[in-house]
Amino acid sequence: EACQAREANGQYHLADFLVGERPVYVRKAIPEFGWSDMLLFFHAPSGYFCIAADFADEPILRCGPAWHRRYPSATASEWLARGSDEGVEIELSVAEREAPQCVMVWSHDSPTHERGCQGDYAYIGDLGGRPAFERLRSSKESYYLYFAPGPGRWVISSSLCADGGHIHAVAPDSWSAQVPEEVKEPWQRFDSAQGGPVPGPFLSVQSASFLRPPS
Repeated sequence: EACQAREANGQYHLADFLVGERPVYVRKAIPEFGWSDMLLFFHAPSGYFCIAADFADEPILRCGPAWHRRYPSATASEWLARGSDEGVEIELSVAEREAPQCVMVWSHDSPTHERGCQGDYAYIGDLGGRPAFERLRSSKESYYLYFAPGPGRWVISSSLCADGGHIHAVAPDSWSAQVPEEVKEPWQRFDSAQGGPVPGPFLSVQSASFLRPPS
């Protein structure tokens, strides 16, 4: 079992899609060791986070049940090797950098029609010296989270442009925030008809950093 577990070693990159409403991570094949591509994902029917070569394969490692977790941050004793009931010591490490690799946006009891921009956003590069994020693909609509120098605020918009484009949400007084998680006040819904934010909490943003996405 320990030999099998070693096949799961390596750096897993954040993928641009979801499975079971949770992020997926991919490790490229390591031909020097004869290891194939690996996936780290949430298997909804069983409720386990799994590491396997394919979504349909029996996992090399699994942990759970983890219905209450959105990300695979588990202790070593919670991961089980294939065909074993004993815990395997593995380490899930976070790549260090100033910007989080993934941020989570969630709604504050907003009406259903206003919740379209919530979800997980992956880091896609810097824009104007600050990190920019794109929502992981879960619908046909695209959403971006970035600092727009025009309004001088962090925004969530359907386009990337200096004036913020079609803004859906805006962070209050965020000139000094170098990353969106530094904005401590709840974000506000942006009313394009009024040309400004609507008073009252709308969204919050926090870091959901796990592993570095592809460069």
